[in-house]
Amino acid sequence: MKKTALLLVLIVLTFSTFSQKSVEKMPLDSATLPFPNSFIYFLPKTAFKVHVTVINTIKKPGIYANYSEKLIGLPNVIKSNLVTYKIKKIEINDFVIPDSNQQYFVNLSSKQIKKGLYSNYLNSKKSITLSSPNPFSVQTETPEKFYHFTSVKNEEKQENYLETRIIDGVVTQVPVSKTKTITKSLEQEAQEVVELILKIRKDRYALISETHESSISKEALQFMIDEMNQLEKNYLELFIGSSRVEEKIFTFIVVPENENDLMIPVFTFTEDNGMEPLQNPLSENSFFLSIQPQFNLNTYNSQTQVWEANKKHKPNSGFKIRQSIPANVSLYKGNTPFHSFGLYPIYQLSMIQTLPKNMSPFDITKYVFIY
Repeated sequence: MKKTALLLVLIVLTFSTFSQKSVEKMPLDSATLPFPNSFIYFLPKTAFKVHVTVINTIKKPGIYANYSEKLIGLPNVIKSNLVTYKIKKIEINDFVIPDSNQQYFVNLSSKQIKKGLYSNYLNSKKSITLSSPNPFSVQTETPEKFYHFTSVKNEEKQENYLETRIIDGVVTQVPVSKTKTITKSLEQEAQEVVELILKIRKDRYALISETHESSISKEALQFMIDEMNQLEKNYLELFIGSSRVEEKIFTFIVVPENENDLMIPVFTFTEDNGMEPLQNPLSENSFFLSIQPQFNLNTYNSQTQVWEANKKHKPNSGFKIRQSIPANVSLYKGNTPFHSFGLYPIYQLSMIQTLPKNMSPFDITKYVFIY
């Protein structure tokens, strides 16, 4: 009998040692700090990083564009600076953050519980970093294109002529040579480039068609032809213009607040101006993150209210948790679907559940952020 009584006492003491006394919700601006035998936890909240890769195409006219049709027979060339933008791809990543609107204070009955909870938490703690939109560009350095050409504006011109002079009373014609510096016109510069292009073509034809004194391997021959092709292309850009492509990646942080926040504006984009700040009012070029829960919250809420209205219902007073529900996440441009990302688990769209007090075994660290 004494052994039975002692065993009951030990069970009661053990049960009370590993149980929480109370779970209280804290206001958003609370400055309360945990004290011995207590801790504070936050419910999880889903956030998204939206990565938008934009291609910038920068077109610049060649310096001899006005002579392209006259000298090389190409009428359709770039005549003015032009920048266009295009969305290459959009990706999202979901991650979990603490919900500052759902923080709870738990008063424990033993330091041992707190130590156990914290050891579990520290072992599974994950670093969370929230960053502001951070656009950056990756640009490859352009190599030197024009190996054999420099745009020299001035050139020396030598003139030879006969000058009539009287020497010792005799009229004599004396040869005279003078050198003077003249400034080349833009058309003259263009003509020099055309002559260089024609020389490249002539040398390439000779390389392909003529017999060589020494044998050239197929690989070496192809290498020389490729180099000549690229050189010709580079010099033609002085007439037809050039295009350069840059990639910029923009990252946006999106945090849905609740079931009423299902169409969230993210950015504005046009092909003429690229990425732009969100404007008020929003335009047809604004992009939204659309969230469509795959669970009827209204039905769940109504059933919960009926259940709680039952006189026999006894409300729970243990830990408060919430689990995620699936939602279809997609991107809209104005009112038009743009891209679907698929299903993602979202915590803040789910109901908060109050568990029975003293559930055992139960590891709260798997469901919340502990501080």
